[in-house]
Amino acid sequence: MIDALFDKINEFLPERWRWVLSHEGFRKYSKNTGWLFFGQMFSLLVAFVAGIIVARYLGPKNYGLLNYSIGFASLFSFITAIGSDIVISREIIKGGEDADKIMGSGFVLKLIGGSVAFLAALSFSFIFNDSGLIHLMIAIYSLTFIAASFQVTGSFFQSKVMAKKNVVAQIVVSAVSLLVKLVIIKLGLGIIYLVASYVLDAALLALLLLLAYLASEKKVFRFDFDRALFYKILKYSWPLMLSAAASFLLLRIDQVIIGKALGDVAVGIYSAAVKLVEIFYFIPTLVCYSLFPAIVNAKQGSDASFAKRLKSLYLFMFFAALFLAVFLSLFSKPIISLIFGPEYSAAAGILKIYAWSNIGMFLGATINYRLVVENKEKFIFLVQIVLVIINVALNLILLPLFGMAGSAVATLISYSLWPLLMSLNKKDKNNN
Repeated sequence: MIDALFDKINEFLPERWRWVLSHEGFRKYSKNTGWLFFGQMFSLLVAFVAGIIVARYLGPKNYGLLNYSIGFASLFSFITAIGSDIVISREIIKGGEDADKIMGSGFVLKLIGGSVAFLAALSFSFIFNDSGLIHLMIAIYSLTFIAASFQVTGSFFQSKVMAKKNVVAQIVVSAVSLLVKLVIIKLGLGIIYLVASYVLDAALLALLLLLAYLASEKKVFRFDFDRALFYKILKYSWPLMLSAAASFLLLRIDQVIIGKALGDVAVGIYSAAVKLVEIFYFIPTLVCYSLFPAIVNAKQGSDASFAKRLKSLYLFMFFAALFLAVFLSLFSKPIISLIFGPEYSAAAGILKIYAWSNIGMFLGATINYRLVVENKEKFIFLVQIVLVIINVALNLILLPLFGMAGSAVATLISYSLWPLLMSLNKKDKNNN
């Protein structure tokens, strides 16, 4: 169907441009990215509907309890990145080792990371929380970290530009998840069952991905373990794990500082603007995720091909972010009023500033993928730490002077520095 659409569009293009839509590689990666966008949009829509239904069922108090428990457990989710999907995919794309050995070794590492994340969330829950109910909810939700380790076959589909397999599984899980939550609410089973439904989501996704792998490869996934591959994946994953923790701090540190300095109301107003910008953060991740095999293959080929593909990707990210920044800035007032209501009108001014941070974020996230291809994971972590320090320092300087707008400017400057700091990395001619 997509091929037929490309052929139809080609009929209206000038002759000199028709080769683009006729190019096999372009069609392959366009379809891959299209599937990822569709899956992401579907999941976001279902999650939005489910969130409204659950919020209405639980009421403000219990809904806050649910989100607190999930949020607390999620603080430790960065540990699961010790078995990085992107590193596993990269090694499969390179093709130097058997894919089953790479996935098997990666699975063991992901299982260790998931187990440590589970134990860390549970341990810190007993330190910072007194409620037995919260302990139980955090413990149940943290099981998703372990269940997610069995989703390792998704890395195989990413490496083979077969996003459709991942997306179909994701769509089925999203639909089942909504149905399960509706049944729980209908039967009045309560908040514990709702938390458990998230574990079911992770387990079902792992099962569907495994079945898809078995069906597509016509063989059994053996979970082969190779010690050398295990340590190789660990070597390149641990900086990404720490980078994920630093990224989380970079995303949230301004809101923490505002909360301490200006109070809960200010955080609420500021967060409303932030959410409208962050909703688009999936774009660079999704596009780079889809094109990652092409980037790796170009790197293994000629430097000219590698540079050409990166240039095209950077330009796309820049103009996509620029469009979003202009749109959100121009229509900040009606957008805030329509979505959050007049009581959040002060967020419009914050949105006008914060929206421009998308440019640095889009480009920085894209360069991250390039550095992963070049085995520069430690440099990624170093840059993230520097950005966190810069963001905190700027917040402490600008917040007292300009209020919430100062924090927005601090984030804008920090994100703008992201691609600039990344560009300081020197190319390594002897990459592994």
